[in-house]
Amino acid sequence: MTARHNARKEIHEQCVKCSLPGRLAPDWPPILRAILIDNLERQIRSTSEITVRGSLLVNDVLLHCLRLHLPIPSLTASFFNACFLQGIKAEGARESKNDYNIVKDVFENEFSNYPVIQRPRGDIQAITIAAARYGKNLTTSVKQSFFTRQRAFVESWLQSHALMSKTMSAYHVQCLINGWVRRPVQRKRKRKNDEEDDSVEIPAEVLAFVEQERHLLNYPSNFVITTRTSVERLLLPYLFHILEFYREYGNSAATRSSNDGPVLRSVASSRGFSIAPVCKIKRHFMTIDNTVLYRLLRNVTQETDRHLWSDWLSALDRMSLVEFCKEENEGLQKAAWDATFNMDGLRKRRTFGRQIDTDGVSMTVHFQVTKRHRARHQKRIHRRPDEYDHVVAIDPGRVILVTAFDSATQKVRTLTRNEYYSEAGINRLNEETALWKIPLRGVVSALSKTSIGPSLT
Repeated sequence: MTARHNARKEIHEQCVKCSLPGRLAPDWPPILRAILIDNLERQIRSTSEITVRGSLLVNDVLLHCLRLHLPIPSLTASFFNACFLQGIKAEGARESKNDYNIVKDVFENEFSNYPVIQRPRGDIQAITIAAARYGKNLTTSVKQSFFTRQRAFVESWLQSHALMSKTMSAYHVQCLINGWVRRPVQRKRKRKNDEEDDSVEIPAEVLAFVEQERHLLNYPSNFVITTRTSVERLLLPYLFHILEFYREYGNSAATRSSNDGPVLRSVASSRGFSIAPVCKIKRHFMTIDNTVLYRLLRNVTQETDRHLWSDWLSALDRMSLVEFCKEENEGLQKAAWDATFNMDGLRKRRTFGRQIDTDGVSMTVHFQVTKRHRARHQKRIHRRPDEYDHVVAIDPGRVILVTAFDSATQKVRTLTRNEYYSEAGINRLNEETALWKIPLRGVVSALSKTSIGPSLT
C-alpha cells in the first residue's frame, strides 16, 4: 500500500476531450457496434437518472435530520451508495454493513411515487463511481460557498432589522462572528476624525446576534475552513439555520412589526439554496474503467452470436471480472481498450490511465505522465527569456484581454474586449444576424402561441 501510494505521488494526470462517435469501436462489425452503442446509451441514461434521484434523496435526508435534530449520517461512500441504490437494488444483492434506516424512511415517505428507473445489467460500478463523485462535489460546494452564503445571510438580517448603514456593513458583522481581523477602511481623502469613524459603536441587538451566531459556530477564532472542518457537525447545521431565517423572514409579503422588537422588513434580496447540490436533469458523464468496460462487453457477448466475436472478445467472455482485472491479463485489457476506443493522436507519449468519462456525445480520456518526465519536457521547451533575441511578454485579462510588452520596441500594447469584438468582425456578424431575425419576429411570436398538441381537424 505504501509503495503504491508513493508511486502515485510521482504521477501527473492529464485529460484530453474529444468526440465519442468517431472513436467508439470503429473497426467492429456494424451489428456488434450498434449493440455496444445501445448498451452504452442505456447505461448512461440509467446512471444519470439515478444520479438525479440520489441527489434529491441526499438533500431530503439531510433536511429531515436537521429539521428533527437527529444525528446526521457520516458523509461516507457507503452513505451515498445507500442513497443512490435505495429502492433499485437487484434481488439478492448484498446489504451494506451500515444500516441507514433514515434513508429508507425518507425514501418511503417522499419517493414512493417516483418513476421506476430501469437498470441495465452490470451497472453497479458506474453507480458507485457516480455516488463517490457526488459526495466529493457535496463537500466542495458546502465548503467553498459557506462564507458567501454567510455574508448574504448577515446582510439580509441587517436589512430585515433596519440596521444596515455605511458604518455597520455585513462584512463588519461577519468579521465579528468569525473572529476575523477587519481590514482597515480605505478612503480617497483623509479626514480629521478618521480614528473616531473606525471605532463604530455597535448596537446591542447586533451584539446579541453576533453572540448567537458565534455560539452556533463554537466561538471561532480566525475561522478558516480546512479539510478537517466537520461538514456534518458544524457547516450543515449552520446552513440550515440560515435557511430557517430565509423561510421565516424572506417570504414575507409585507412589513411586519413586533411588539417587543424593531420593525422587521421583508428580505426581498435573499434567495434560498439547497443543503446538498441537486443535479440537473440531463445526461451526466459516466466513468468507464476496467470493471465498467468488462460489464459492457459482456452485455454485448450475451446479445450476439460467437461467430461475430474477435479473439480477444472470445477470451474475455470466458473470464470472470476478477480474472480480467489481474495484472497477468494486462495484454487482454489493452486489446479490449484499443479495440473499443480509438485513441490515435491522443496519447503523445503518455500512458493511458484506463479511465474514460463520457456522456454519449463527447469523451474525456485520462492519461498519466510521470512528474520527472513532465519536468524534463518543460525544461526542454521553456528556455530563459534572455536566450531569445525578441521577447513578447503577455498578461491575459478580462476587460483588457491582452497586455503585451515588446522587448524590441520597449512598448506596451493592449487589446481590449471592444477592440477584439470589432477587429474580429463579431460586432458586424451580430448586426447581420439581427437583420436576419427581423422577418422572423412575427413567426416566432405566432409559434409561441400555437398549441403543440394534435390538431382537431
